[in-house]
Amino acid sequence: MKLFSWCNEPLISHSLLTLEFFLIGCSELIDLIWRKLCMLTNKSLDMIIIRGVIKLALVLHDVGKAHPYYQSTVREKCLYDGICSRIERCPDGNPPVRFSGHQVLSAWFLYRVLEEGVEGYYLETIGSIAILSVLFHHEAIRPDIFNLLRNPYSRQSPFRNPNFHQSIDCKGCQEFMKYLTRCDRDIAEVVISCPSKWEDIGTICEELINVNKRFCRPVTRLYCLLAGPLGGCDTIAASILRPTTYKGGGLPIHIREFAKHVLRLDKVEKIEDIKALKGPLFRKYRKLKSQY
Repeated sequence: MKLFSWCNEPLISHSLLTLEFFLIGCSELIDLIWRKLCMLTNKSLDMIIIRGVIKLALVLHDVGKAHPYYQSTVREKCLYDGICSRIERCPDGNPPVRFSGHQVLSAWFLYRVLEEGVEGYYLETIGSIAILSVLFHHEAIRPDIFNLLRNPYSRQSPFRNPNFHQSIDCKGCQEFMKYLTRCDRDIAEVVISCPSKWEDIGTICEELINVNKRFCRPVTRLYCLLAGPLGGCDTIAASILRPTTYKGGGLPIHIREFAKHVLRLDKVEKIEDIKALKGPLFRKYRKLKSQY
């Protein structure tokens, strides 16, 4: 089953490109987070597990979009990708794609995978950093997201659709996870299984609130070392896979500055300047479009 993160944008392609850009420009942060965790906990933590959890957060940051409700709104091919986020209805009469709230589902999915795949101590340390980073990869840490977790059925909630109020099979997620573990050994080290179904949104939000209460506060402050780069690499990956989003290939200043300083590019004005970075995953992403 094909999963999409946006119209004409396979979820697997976007996920792997986000990881790729992080490894190109921010890989030293993995070592920094590992050293900081060892210092804060006064323990010798396994670098392989730390690296695997961080990579897993990067590739699962948008897995919430695999929810059947979101997949029912996305189209495999769409001529209006560039304007979907700014209009009430596409020119063909269909409603535009909306993925509001997907980060909540992604954080819960990551938590469930880590709960099965790593020991409790790693779940409460690097796991907490990874889960918070995914939860906040679209916004700064502020009470809004926790208000949503406490009131998932409110009138303002993006989860008003009845599809979120019942348990639904995770169709396609098992194959998606199998492919990710085949792509990267570090990820394979921390993945045993994934959820077989999406729980109702009330259960998901309650679990995330309870997990957050167990987090070690000095450790969770390190989440900013991952959440910021995750958000930047996510945006750059999206700009490449959604070329019509930026007319003429031009990029907003925040993306240009991130690419210059983090990806160490001398000139970043258009998407083509970023496409010059062609790592192994980058070269494969077009092939993936026909498979997943």
